[in-house]
Amino acid sequence: MTTSLTLADRVTKLFVAAEASGRTDLSDSAVDAVTASTGLNFTHADMEALRGGAGAEPPREVLDAIATHFEAPLSYLSGTRAEIEKFDVQLEMFFKLAGTDFSLLAMRSRQEQLSPTGAAALTSLIERTHARYGKPAAEVRP
Repeated sequence: MTTSLTLADRVTKLFVAAEASGRTDLSDSAVDAVTASTGLNFTHADMEALRGGAGAEPPREVLDAIATHFEAPLSYLSGTRAEIEKFDVQLEMFFKLAGTDFSLLAMRSRQEQLSPTGAAALTSLIERTHARYGKPAAEVRP
C-alpha cells in the first residue's frame, strides 16, 4: 500500500489500469470527458501537466470528471488518505491479478490444487475486479 501517492501518481495509475483493461484512446476520451462534464476548456496539455505533477491542482470538478471517466471513486483523487489508500489497494490487487494463472497460484501455495473454498474466493475476487475494471489485455506492471 502506498500512502504517499501524489495526485499525478493517482491519475497516472488510473490510465495504466484502463490501458490494462484494453481501453484505447484514453487521452482523448479523458480530455473530452472533462470538457463535457465541466464545460471548461480542458486540453491535452492540461492533462499532461496534471499527470506530470506540474502546475496547480485543478478544480475539484475536474478531478471528479476524471475519476468518473475512469470509474473510480471520486475520493481517489480528492479524498482523505484513508479513502485514497482503500481504492489504491484495489488497484494494486488488479495489477497483481492481471494475467495471473490459477496454476501459478496453486504452485506458489505448494499445493497441487487450490481448495474449493480458496479457488471460489479467488474466482470471485477476479470476477469482481474484471467486472469493475475490465479484463486485462496483457500482463501489467505499473
